[in-house]
Amino acid sequence: MIISGVQSDRIFASWHDCAPWLARAIASTKGNETEESVVAACKRTDYQLWRIMDGGEVAGAVVTKVRDNGIQKTVDVVLAGARSMRDFRAVESQLAAWAKHIGATKLACEASLGMAKLLPGDWKLAAVFAEKDIG
Repeated sequence: MIISGVQSDRIFASWHDCAPWLARAIASTKGNETEESVVAACKRTDYQLWRIMDGGEVAGAVVTKVRDNGIQKTVDVVLAGARSMRDFRAVESQLAAWAKHIGATKLACEASLGMAKLLPGDWKLAAVFAEKDIG
């Protein structure tokens, strides 16, 4: 199983293979992301789109964002969808290798409390994100 980055000029051509894998993750953002916003961010290179490949088949997709605050660079896993957490785990080291290559020192993700429990053991809870509806 390998992870394959999609070039920004190929986003539209590759999106149909990735969209089914990301639909649930996009829905879980409760309107903070849409297919259109993700595609546009990938096209602008604000986000990176990755296909999880198993043989010649797309077996999942990941969307990342590089965050650089001038002190450290972090690669955020913004969205992910695969057949199982095992499939994500199988390509996580490849994603980490790319992150190190671009100078990042951490991988991070925002996850629900339920999803956080499913993260592999070497992922550590680093913060709690809370929100209040004021609208």
